[in-house]
Amino acid sequence: MPSLLPSDSRPVPSLKSLYQQDFIFGRAVKVGVFLVIVAAGVRWATEPSRAPQTPVDLSMDKALGDWVPLIALTLAALGPVVAVSRYRWVKKVFTEGITVKATVEDLEVYSWRPDSSGSTSIKKASRHAYYAKLRYAVLGVERTIERKIPNSGYTFGLVKGRETELVVLESSPDRPLIRSVYLGKR
Repeated sequence: MPSLLPSDSRPVPSLKSLYQQDFIFGRAVKVGVFLVIVAAGVRWATEPSRAPQTPVDLSMDKALGDWVPLIALTLAALGPVVAVSRYRWVKKVFTEGITVKATVEDLEVYSWRPDSSGSTSIKKASRHAYYAKLRYAVLGVERTIERKIPNSGYTFGLVKGRETELVVLESSPDRPLIRSVYLGKR
């Protein structure tokens, strides 16, 4: 059965690796950047110099230009907070956590084709979501988890029935990180 490995000096994933492989970190960065662009775009689009030169009531445009950028920038500030928090969590797991052997119980792929409008002849590419079901033990308690992974399990060396390594904080045994997803295959 899976066993604990002694803690050794493990590297911490890079920011690029976190952006590409960690859903929470990557989404926080993307949403933060998107909201800054929205704020700038709405502010630019509602400037009085962009308004038509006809006598039109621009009070709605002025209200949008005043409030939307403020709201978007306020929400955009949450992106870095979430990203830094997630980075600190991952760093803590990799520096203070223990390495545990886990067995890959199952690898699943869910595929779907986005709905395309009926009038176009362009076919949209299929989308895929990948999941790995893992069985491991921490401090004598056996656990099973299912984790969404950013690509096919084979990309990370995950093969059904074989072992892989997880990094787990003893204080949070239900939140392991798959070592090969963050640091690559050995």
